[in-house]
Amino acid sequence: MANKQGKMAGLINYRMRVTMNDGRQMVGQMLAFDKHMNLVLQDTEEFRRVKRKATKATAAPGATNSAAPMVESEEKRTLGLIIVRGAHIISLSVESPPPADPSARLGVSAAGGVPAAMAAGGGISRPAGRGAPIGLAGPAAGIGGAPPAFGGFPGAPGFGRGGPPPSGFPGTGFPGGQFPPGPPPPGFQPPRR
Repeated sequence: MANKQGKMAGLINYRMRVTMNDGRQMVGQMLAFDKHMNLVLQDTEEFRRVKRKATKATAAPGATNSAAPMVESEEKRTLGLIIVRGAHIISLSVESPPPADPSARLGVSAAGGVPAAMAAGGGISRPAGRGAPIGLAGPAAGIGGAPPAFGGFPGAPGFGRGGPPPSGFPGTGFPGGQFPPGPPPPGFQPPRR
């Protein structure tokens, strides 16, 4: 096991081709791995083979519609930074050695490390997950703004915001400052005198 990890550590920053158990192939620069052979790849491209029924434009001349031949093509898409689960990997192969100048990938000039030709990206952030509001929705509930009304729930008396206290409010909220007649509520502790 230690020998395998030693070989893998020697392949850090190499451009690797990873073959998955569903037939896809990922090509990207290997940044990290772990004991389960989970891989972190950057600048990753995915290649997969797709079989489709041939259309009239791609079908051979004289072919009938009832027996439409299948056409196999390879699709490519750019994924970027990904984590590939080791349980899904069938094989790994070296595509190319690490770049001689790692900063060349970012378009950084050698003098001063100032970006030389970095193109601006899309720059659009979008929420991920269910129920996330789109755009600026203001502060979270309870953060900033005016303090909540007395009681902390809608419909509670509003004297917490500078309004007058309810009639007969010397501390209990009942007329005359007395509790209503009857037994005390469960868990009631009388004040000490």
